[in-house]
Amino acid sequence: AEDGRMDADMFTVDCTQGVEGSWLGELGGRPVRAAAMVHDGSYAANTDFTANTNDFAVAGRLEVLAMGTSWNQFKDFTTWSSDETALLVGTAVDYENAQGDTGTNTTADHLKWTVDASLEVPSVYGFNAFAAVIGNHIIRREKSGSQENADQYGVVVQAGVFVIPDKWDVFARYEYLDFSSTKTDGSSTNFNGASSPQFLTFGTNYYMHKHGSKFALDVVWALNNTEGIFDAADGSNATTQGILDSNTKNQVSIRAQYQLLF
Repeated sequence: AEDGRMDADMFTVDCTQGVEGSWLGELGGRPVRAAAMVHDGSYAANTDFTANTNDFAVAGRLEVLAMGTSWNQFKDFTTWSSDETALLVGTAVDYENAQGDTGTNTTADHLKWTVDASLEVPSVYGFNAFAAVIGNHIIRREKSGSQENADQYGVVVQAGVFVIPDKWDVFARYEYLDFSSTKTDGSSTNFNGASSPQFLTFGTNYYMHKHGSKFALDVVWALNNTEGIFDAADGSNATTQGILDSNTKNQVSIRAQYQLLF
């Protein structure tokens, strides 16, 4: 199954730069790996140093192979016939402390987190499944001194199987995003235009040489309002996912690509 997830686009740190340390070991007899990083903040890749809006940002991730022995098979959402039955469970956190005065009207601290799991069962039609709960706690401060807190959440569940082993697979994905905000006076408002957008995705991949040469096709169905959820100020962009910023329901996007790696 392909990525192209809305939740990934909304909550991601995206590309950035920094210094990272990693560790590989065991916990209860199972393989474990962890990483921690000091970085420039979300969406900060190749930006000028004057564009940095964070005093500091740190991130970390912990993963456990609850079943299986190979980390490599979780580099994609595809279960090849040569893979083994495996389960990966992970959690991650990212904290970004905004500068006190950036010269703009607002600054915001972010605390992003995720808990996720991936399962692969090659003996059952190359079955694969992935589920994640993602959160982003935002403290947005106006230069006037007022403050607005927001708790944003995302849930994604997807699964796929092979129709023809190692050649042709199909997958489906459901995503739910919850954007809400509570001001310091206790009143509530939507932090973005849409409060709870939902997406269904149905897709297929045809592999000519695994990921080295493949054709991918999917249909994304936005069940309800998507207005404002791809705010450019948050660093994300609706057009990269083929979805328009719209206050109408039942928006449909068809995406296709041919991939050649060499």
